[in-house]
Amino acid sequence: MILMPSTLAQRWLRVLPLMGAMLLFAAAASAAVTISEIRTDNPGTDSDEYFELAGTPAEALTGVWYVVLGDSPAGGCGVVEMAVDLSAFAIQPDGFFSAVRTGDIPALAGYDATVALTFENSDNVTHMLVTNFTGAALQDLDTNDDGVLDITPWTSIVDCVALVGNYTIACTGAAGTSERVYCTTTVGPGPGGAAPMHVHKCGSTWNAGQDGLPPVGNDTPGAANSCGNQAPTITNLAQRPFVVNPAEVATVQADVSDIDGTVGSVTLYYRINGGGFTSVAMPLDSGTTHKAAIPGQALNTVVDYYVQAQDNLGALSVSPAGAPATTNTYTVKNDVITPIATIHANLGTYTGTQVQIQAQVYVPGDYKGPGNATSAYVQDGSGRGINIFGDGGSFGQTLLNDVSNIVQITGTVIIFSTTTVELEQYDIQLVSTGNPPRTPAVQPSTAAAAAPGNEGTYVQSTGVITAIAITGTAGTTAHNFTISDGSGPVIVRVDDDLRADLDTAFHLNDQIVGRGAGSTFTGQGEILVGEAAGIALTGGNPPPLLTNAVLTAANQVTLTFNESIDPVSGNTAGNYVVFRTSSPATTIAVTSAAVQVPDSQVLLTLAANVPAGISHSVRVNNVKDLGGATIAANTTAVIRDPSLGVGAIQITEIMQNPLCVADNLAEWFEVRNHGAVTIDLDGWTMKDTGADLHVISNGGPLLINAGQYVVFARDSATLTGQGITPFYQYANFALGNAADEIILLNPAGTVVDEVDYTGAVPWPIPNGSSMQWNELGDNTDAANWGTGGHVFGCGDTATPGLPVDYSTPTPPVPSGLTRLLGNQPNPFNPSTTILFTLAQRERTAVTIYNARGQRVRSLVDAVLEAGLHSELRWDGRADGGAPMPSGVYFVQLSTASGHCEARKIGMVK
Repeated sequence: MILMPSTLAQRWLRVLPLMGAMLLFAAAASAAVTISEIRTDNPGTDSDEYFELAGTPAEALTGVWYVVLGDSPAGGCGVVEMAVDLSAFAIQPDGFFSAVRTGDIPALAGYDATVALTFENSDNVTHMLVTNFTGAALQDLDTNDDGVLDITPWTSIVDCVALVGNYTIACTGAAGTSERVYCTTTVGPGPGGAAPMHVHKCGSTWNAGQDGLPPVGNDTPGAANSCGNQAPTITNLAQRPFVVNPAEVATVQADVSDIDGTVGSVTLYYRINGGGFTSVAMPLDSGTTHKAAIPGQALNTVVDYYVQAQDNLGALSVSPAGAPATTNTYTVKNDVITPIATIHANLGTYTGTQVQIQAQVYVPGDYKGPGNATSAYVQDGSGRGINIFGDGGSFGQTLLNDVSNIVQITGTVIIFSTTTVELEQYDIQLVSTGNPPRTPAVQPSTAAAAAPGNEGTYVQSTGVITAIAITGTAGTTAHNFTISDGSGPVIVRVDDDLRADLDTAFHLNDQIVGRGAGSTFTGQGEILVGEAAGIALTGGNPPPLLTNAVLTAANQVTLTFNESIDPVSGNTAGNYVVFRTSSPATTIAVTSAAVQVPDSQVLLTLAANVPAGISHSVRVNNVKDLGGATIAANTTAVIRDPSLGVGAIQITEIMQNPLCVADNLAEWFEVRNHGAVTIDLDGWTMKDTGADLHVISNGGPLLINAGQYVVFARDSATLTGQGITPFYQYANFALGNAADEIILLNPAGTVVDEVDYTGAVPWPIPNGSSMQWNELGDNTDAANWGTGGHVFGCGDTATPGLPVDYSTPTPPVPSGLTRLLGNQPNPFNPSTTILFTLAQRERTAVTIYNARGQRVRSLVDAVLEAGLHSELRWDGRADGGAPMPSGVYFVQLSTASGHCEARKIGMVK
């Protein structure tokens, strides 16, 4: 099945009941040639995909085609995924004909030919033998997706079999976890509930074979099928809890099933510190799950264990494979709780490792409704949150459905799509329940709510709906409400399972409040709402806001508003007054006003030129938006004069409290030239209201270009060592961590810009992160400042020398570090570039794995030089050259020095 973007967000196939009635084709009863055996997948890199036919020795296959029906990259069911003409072949003297995929280097023997196979894994698909096929690859034979083939481009169906998993036998009209089948003969699900990797026919009965190749599996290409007794299948072997404390009992559990009989007995074998094995019966607990206990042990005790199952006919199997030489192992140790903020701040260290956290649920795991994978959010006392995702290999998911629960979670840290930090393959223990629900961190602006630093954390923001979009396919849709308070957008994403009134209760220009998990999964900041009350209407159409006023000519001022302006009120010159800032009674008449393109801007023409070097302001009244809301009375803004620096040079970012380096070395602030001309800052003064004062003395021009961001550093060497290029090093000027002032004066002594941060709400008081102005409202207003940015240098977060809304997928490369930076683009089709940096020259491997942990492709395994590597590409193909299906994959970076890091990537076709 080809995963589309909305389904990619769910990442894993859901286990759904089989449903739907359909007209199916049966195999021709008199056919001499039959399908006998098929392998569509195998653990690790596929190297033995094949099919086998049985028939009369020397029987020609003239006119016979092997056809596979599934879906297409565009969705839909009954699509020809593969069609191979077998006319050049014949049944061999042994009564079989087997063909392996062209380009494979098979591990098995017995193949008679190679053909161009493109078998799809992990999906409901129909394999058919037909005569005189006249169709084409990707042709849709079930045009209305009702399970009845509307086009049958063949003379007859010789034989068929459908491979099915625990997926819906239906079709949504788009790719997803469902697929029609077109044969009454079906086989599957295989072990673990997926469509079987290997199937073979015994008499008139189809069986799901073993997943692995011999000696684990029972493949027999080109020979009689192995129809003897098959050993039981053991899956999902694990101990709970994942981290076993001293004297704590460990419960071992495993799912055991038998394809061709019944499970007779299941036995747990364990040993202490390498001694002899003790056996314990594992009775059936529920479903197919068997459980047994290992007694509590002392600190640092090493416990090895494995499970053996025997069916009613005496066939044995063990897990893990190779037991008792190979075992599962745990060491008894005390819990070590890691703050979630520490994980976020040290992703290079924690990604791919198992951690323990203790936190309270704030987005329940079942908020998307039935049929979706668990996707909860929890947050701890560090002030940060994290996503708990998936069901496979995890335990205790139901504890995530109650927002009063405080839980202890042991899981593996994963980064999905370069931004979403998750714990997967987790075990959850309840700490307490009935706790008051957590409260979100109210953001000072919508731009602040969209900051990447909020990822995973419980946040709340209020703004006006500026756009509404519905995303996803049937059963997985969500509403994306883009809101803004004039500072910049953030998307409030609400799953349609939460509320039935999303189409009727919320409209453009409504003011709403949204609360939920911060996210940047789509590249735009989001708030993922996890409860019905997480989105609420707080008011109708709010008034427009004046966000900027710039002197664009000697007698013209351009005003910018946060939304479209009504042309009648916007074009009324009497609604505007331009006056000297220091003397409001001294005015310059506005002779005309004209709404521009875009219609959020208004151009004012004045009766006289604005005197050079003298600050002027504009006052606005009676201007309305397109919905009729009127701007607040006497709205006023200082007019920027770019030519003189007044209103052009503005403070945009302040790092007053770095964490990883001392304040007296790593403090800095950033300014930007918002004007249209280059300005010389030599001779300017920076001061506060106390004793701090520094006159900029560069020994020559210190030029800041139009639009340029520059960093003023307390110690240039320190920032250079963190990958930042300072513009100027100052002295005798320190930044208070909670409250202080930065005042900039030009050589004439005119105050060009001043930011007084007080430390009182809503001013942020960041630790290890900069304060950032949204560059839309007044930078003296605390509501327009927030925190966020990228990790740089030794681990602090900011955007030094860059815009606040900087969104390039690759963060600045930390110098001297080995780190997997991710891939561009993500999701991708058909190829993506893997980016990583090496601290030293050493042997390095970059490998692609599928969601099962099976190796798909080795991209590089060689000695590489230190530095940034940004040209390694994956074309979406396996080692053998076969194209891989859409879905979730992992890219792993490993080095000879022991660094190992993985990130989740998504391919969408």
